[in-house]
Amino acid sequence: MVYTNVGRYHAGINVYREHEILAEIAGGLPATLPSEKEFFNPVISDFMAKYIVQGWGW
Repeated sequence: MVYTNVGRYHAGINVYREHEILAEIAGGLPATLPSEKEFFNPVISDFMAKYIVQGWGW
């Protein structure tokens, strides 16, 4: 019973730690990545392809 409560507490406190680590490694881009709707917007889609997709060198 004690182990269960400690596990639940630990999971509740550290639930977003993986996201914080990812944002630190990638420089914050995953935290502020535009939505899919913006990638298909005809006005800004060229900028998205230039700075987001091609900027990574893929």
